[in-house]
Amino acid sequence: MPIILRATPCIHIVDHQARTALPKYGILLGKRPACNLILSEAFDLKERNGSPDFEFLRKKLELLLKVSGQLSMVGVYSTEAADVPDRSFFEQFSNNGFPIPELFLKASDIENIQCFSVQTGEQLQLLFAPGDAESVAVSTIQNHPNYTQEEQELSQKNEEILVLSLAQLQNRVQKILQEGSKGPEHDRVLVHLAQLLTNYKSLTSEDNLQLTTSHLCLLIAQLSAVNFASSQINRRITGLSKTR
Repeated sequence: MPIILRATPCIHIVDHQARTALPKYGILLGKRPACNLILSEAFDLKERNGSPDFEFLRKKLELLLKVSGQLSMVGVYSTEAADVPDRSFFEQFSNNGFPIPELFLKASDIENIQCFSVQTGEQLQLLFAPGDAESVAVSTIQNHPNYTQEEQELSQKNEEILVLSLAQLQNRVQKILQEGSKGPEHDRVLVHLAQLLTNYKSLTSEDNLQLTTSHLCLLIAQLSAVNFASSQINRRITGLSKTR
């Protein structure tokens, strides 16, 4: 019977290895669809006075089985490079009301995990296989454009629409700049705008439509800010005039 190892217990075992202060043993949970045994969950086994804390194990299993009732405790793993423990280690589980684990995983090297039968001591075939959740996640990352590392190229239609929009924006800005004087306030705004144009040194090519339009958009933002400040000053002046 092949043993199938999912991604979730692998992630937990790697995390367990990184936390070196923890005891070296952990519990494996699995289920049996058809003729396979699938290892779906794992958690570290705490110790009390140098022995497994079976009270903790009982509470932990009760909580997990309320969420995943199809799972059961099927094995033990070790994060250290050691031989399979002797029979007395596994009989502790039976003495405390748990079934004797069927499997033992030597998981000191996550890329070279070995699986053994507790009853016979023989090495069993272990297969790494993703579950439905892992397959969906990987498929989403590979196929959805929002998750790809490379930028998506614009289609010819999108490029034509973009160029047309930029050209229209450029024409609108040019009309604003070409309008005659509308009074002292307007003239001061135009002088400020001309100074920005004069002092801006990064614009090197008049043929670069996108850069030109971006430049003009920045200038429009400056113009809007100046107009807003002017209107606020006028309101202030009007308010002071009324109070006199």
